[in-house]
Amino acid sequence: MDEDLWDAVVDVNLNGPMRIFKRSLTEMLNNGGGSFVTIASVGGLNGARSGPAYTASKHGVVGLAKNIAFMYAKKNIRSNIIAPVV
Repeated sequence: MDEDLWDAVVDVNLNGPMRIFKRSLTEMLNNGGGSFVTIASVGGLNGARSGPAYTASKHGVVGLAKNIAFMYAKKNIRSNIIAPVV
């Protein structure tokens, strides 16, 4: 497993959505709610043949999006996941 590849994939697939959530939540809370739509992958639901960094990062983004949905539901903020299949 190449650490540079791992870092690059996790930065895009998991840290990217985290940063979007973080920056958007304040605005959504100030505006009375909102909705996130996050691109995951079937690999994030069931595992995949796409490599360890991709699979782990997509599992992470599913968990992150579910946590946002749970934590902010009473604040009128929704978080949904799209998991396309190739």
